[in-house]
Amino acid sequence: MLKCPKCGHPYEASMNPRFCSVCYFPLFDPEETGRRKAALLQGVPWENIERLGLCGALIYTLKKCLMDPASFFSALAASRKSATAWLFALIIGSIGSIFTFLWAYFFLSPMLDLIPGLDAYLGKNLFSTGQLIFAPLIVTAKVVFFTCYFHLLLFFTQSNRQNIASTFRIVCYIQSTSIFNCIPLIGNVISFTWSLYLLSVGFNKIHKISVLRAWLIILLLPVVLAIFAGVTAGLLFGTGIILFDALKDSMQLIR
Repeated sequence: MLKCPKCGHPYEASMNPRFCSVCYFPLFDPEETGRRKAALLQGVPWENIERLGLCGALIYTLKKCLMDPASFFSALAASRKSATAWLFALIIGSIGSIFTFLWAYFFLSPMLDLIPGLDAYLGKNLFSTGQLIFAPLIVTAKVVFFTCYFHLLLFFTQSNRQNIASTFRIVCYIQSTSIFNCIPLIGNVISFTWSLYLLSVGFNKIHKISVLRAWLIILLLPVVLAIFAGVTAGLLFGTGIILFDALKDSMQLIR
C-alpha cells in the first residue's frame, strides 16, 4: 500500500493509478513515461501495438516511415515480423483503395459520361464495387508480386544482402504511401513517387547497397523496356519508309 505524496491518501500500487482519487495529484512520473514512449518509438512502432494501441501504432508508423525513412528502415533491418508487416500493408493499402475508388467514382466517372459515344452505364460502372470488396486480396497480391519482382532484380544484380522476407517487409511498409490517396486527383501520383523514394531508402538500409544502385535497380526494367520500345518503334518506322520508297520505285518502273 502506497500513499499519495500530497494528501497521504493510500492507494494500491498494483492498480497503477495515474492520479490520486482524492486530490488528483499525479502519481506517475511524466518524464519516465516520456522516456518509455520514446524507447517504443525507436524501433518499428507498429510492432508495439499492445503498448501504443492500434491507432497510436498506426499513426506513429506512418509518420516515421514517411517523414524519417532512414531511421525507420534502419530499425526494420532488425525485425523478423513479416506477418505484422503484412497486416500493416493490408490496413493502409485497403484505406488507400477505398479513397481511390471514391475519387474515381465522384470525379473521373462523371467526366467519362461527358465523352460522346460512352453511355451513362459505362461511366457509372467502370469502377466496380469489387475494388472495395476484394481490396485486401488485391493489396496482398500486389505486395507479393512486387516482392518477387524486386527480389529477383536484387538477385540478378547480386544486391540481395538479405533474404526475400526482408524485401517483403520493405514492400509492406512502403504501402504507407497509400495514405496519400486520400488527396483527390493527385494523390496517386504523390503515392507512386514517394513509394519509389522509400523503396530506395529501404534497399539502402536493409540490403546495404548504395542509394544510386538502389535507384538503378528500381528503374532498370522500365528503362530497358522504354529503350526496347523506342528501338522497336524506330526500326518499324525505318522499315516502313524503306518499304514505301521501294513500292514507289516499283510503281514508277511499271508505268
